[in-house]
Amino acid sequence: MHSAHPEPSIPSFPTWQALSALGDARRLLILLAVGGGLGKVPQLPATWIDAVAPEVFLRSLLPATAGLLRLAAQAMADALDADVAQLLQFTCLPAGGTEFGGTHGRLRRFDRIWGGPTLVELEAEHELRYLSPLQSHARWLLTRGTVRLGQTRLQRYTSFQLDSGAEMLLAKGAAVLIRQPPLHALIEAAQAAGFATSELIAGALGRPRPGIPTPAGVLDFDAASRTAAIENRKVRLTLSETRALALLCQTPGVVVARQGFADVLGMVQPRTVDRVIVQLRNKLGDGLITTIYGSGYLLEVARG
Repeated sequence: MHSAHPEPSIPSFPTWQALSALGDARRLLILLAVGGGLGKVPQLPATWIDAVAPEVFLRSLLPATAGLLRLAAQAMADALDADVAQLLQFTCLPAGGTEFGGTHGRLRRFDRIWGGPTLVELEAEHELRYLSPLQSHARWLLTRGTVRLGQTRLQRYTSFQLDSGAEMLLAKGAAVLIRQPPLHALIEAAQAAGFATSELIAGALGRPRPGIPTPAGVLDFDAASRTAAIENRKVRLTLSETRALALLCQTPGVVVARQGFADVLGMVQPRTVDRVIVQLRNKLGDGLITTIYGSGYLLEVARG
């Protein structure tokens, strides 16, 4: 579950040379690509980027930035048993010795020590379980107490990284020091690219998209919190299920090719997409997702 990743490589976008001229947008795009976001960062034509003003291009990154921020904040708030809105406000505070707590644990910030990156200490008030929703290159250091990463018990002063889906369990009183947590890295990059703090928080706490009328009832889907509801029956989704449903909801009633799902989900074999669709059907019920043999899947919409 824990591994020594190399430094994040620059994604091989065909538009990268054009994007590099946009300065701070470049760093934001790297974080969106590494974190996974709510799908694949679009490969925009270089000629389009050359022709459009940088601020116009940046506006197109706000939904993905806010969505990724929401995923990271919700996971940490769930682990702490705390309010996600207050956690986001705490994360966006100016540098200083600030502290934020929940029922299960607390965070302490030690910003920019000797000019270095943001440091945050995560301490367990009670047993604290954190499931990482993102692929992160942040470094974590066990400073005291008992911590398990998956089935592995870590030794004191062990440095590690968390993969997407990795589970970390802190016993009561345990603490880890995080070097440039994903929340802070994303917010700092977005702020450097020109997004206002209030805009980032509002986007991350935005309301779910309008319900989609289907033959089985109105589908309410919130990709940020990874939840879906059909006829007031609410279900939690995995990250793969969220990404697949988000792709279907972008174009209701239109077939999405299995290769398109494979690209968004990061799966080598398109056939493995079928398993994710089956899981979605089991949670949402019949009458929503239709298989178009030889083509892909579509989200049914109510007629009339």
